[in-house]
Amino acid sequence: MENFELLSELVKIIEEKKIILNGDLASLYKKQAESSVNQKQISDKISAIEAEAASITKERIEKYKTFWHSLSSDHAPPCPLCFVIKGRHSDLQAEPRMTKEHFRCRECKMWFHIPLPGA
Repeated sequence: MENFELLSELVKIIEEKKIILNGDLASLYKKQAESSVNQKQISDKISAIEAEAASITKERIEKYKTFWHSLSSDHAPPCPLCFVIKGRHSDLQAEPRMTKEHFRCRECKMWFHIPLPGA
């Protein structure tokens, strides 16, 4: 698959997701330290977010890029979050009701707004 601008933007989304998850973890660690209420719920949430953040590695991002390049040019772009975090392949769909810059994952239902040149 060509469209290197789209690939670059999707990789940025993966990297930004890791930053967001780390921020969520910091908030939860603080909440856990400050409160004795709902400790089990907070611990469960922390475990889930830690696992998600740990799955975003340079190796997985490189595998995503390799997979991207193996696709034919007429194939829909793969969802970066499903591929990297969940280890699944799911196509992104362009949203016809919106602009060419809006995509939605069939699997995780995540919306992506990706400003592309000429879109």
